[in-house]
Amino acid sequence: MGSFIGLGQLAWYPDPYRYDMKNRAIPKALDLRYMIRGLRSPALWGALVCSTFSITECVMEQLRDESHDSTWVNATVGGAAAGIVVGSMTRRIDIMAVSALGFGVAMGMVEYNGHFITNQPNLNRRERMAEKIKNQPQDKTPAPGTVAGLKEQYPEYKDL
Repeated sequence: MGSFIGLGQLAWYPDPYRYDMKNRAIPKALDLRYMIRGLRSPALWGALVCSTFSITECVMEQLRDESHDSTWVNATVGGAAAGIVVGSMTRRIDIMAVSALGFGVAMGMVEYNGHFITNQPNLNRRERMAEKIKNQPQDKTPAPGTVAGLKEQYPEYKDL
């Protein structure tokens, strides 16, 4: 994502320039070094934000969640840490606090809802998962790649 943002910035501001002694802007040649320099900073910030979220969420899971019932709390704290990193680009504590709150709430809501799309809004996550497992078709025939399936397919080798 950071590289994509860097490419957008390079497309928006394509002309590199420098100032001479009389404070005039003189265009420079557009070369590969300029492009790499333009992509490096957003890509590093994006990697820092993603790794901060991942590390914080994993640490929170190891510290507090043995039963894995409330993973949304881990994601909320991880999102808040990632929001602090995003807000730190501005070097203003108020922006850092607001971005931490926004990222934390957004990531907590995504983790709380999960990938479940249901028409039963009153069921919690555990009940939705049990309902999903209950509604799956039960196939009692052994799969052809399993040992039981192969023994049925080749009865002369079933004692091996």
